[in-house]
Amino acid sequence: MVKFRVAWRFKHQGRGSSTLISTMLLNIKESCDLKPLKNREEIVWSPPTAAALKFNVDSSTRGNLGNAGIGAMEEFLETTQESSGGIGRVLQNACGKVLCMFSLFVGSIVPISAEVHSIHKACSLIYMCQLLNNQNITILSDSESAVAWINGNGFGHLSQVYLIYDIRQIIRQRGYLAVQFTPRCFNSLTNNLANARSTMRGERLEWSIS
Repeated sequence: MVKFRVAWRFKHQGRGSSTLISTMLLNIKESCDLKPLKNREEIVWSPPTAAALKFNVDSSTRGNLGNAGIGAMEEFLETTQESSGGIGRVLQNACGKVLCMFSLFVGSIVPISAEVHSIHKACSLIYMCQLLNNQNITILSDSESAVAWINGNGFGHLSQVYLIYDIRQIIRQRGYLAVQFTPRCFNSLTNNLANARSTMRGERLEWSIS
């Protein structure tokens, strides 16, 4: 068994490096502590097909003018108005083992642009990473507008034209890559990761493959 880790770059202002994970875990705990509702629907995660990747992406924005962050979660089965925000991504196997974690502060950005940016970052990582070659990958976003634009229904705002065009090019050139919509309730982990990064400058990328 071989394990390796890709170095990460992480900048912060007056905060410990553990702040991101601590904040994310706190948000998850608070979500779990909510009182049950009589009519609350049980949400069950649906795995991708064997030897496929499920890549959940999300962004988090705060305020009317500020910075932005994007969150994303990848799950791998071997059988298997401007606001403040950030980007994040977690790669896990069927047993819940984290294989990749990524988060990025993206500064002042329009919320819908942050959603497109999160999908573009996912596509760029997939396209450049040899570890993900020949994998059948589905990127899931809870932004219906962004997904519709990427799949051929317009280009959105002028500022998003280049990103959407680039995403379409990556999908065509790589193959075995699709972008689909998923309800927000399936994106809670990536949303927590993006929320934590939206108030913390810098970026972090870490891989751990066995």
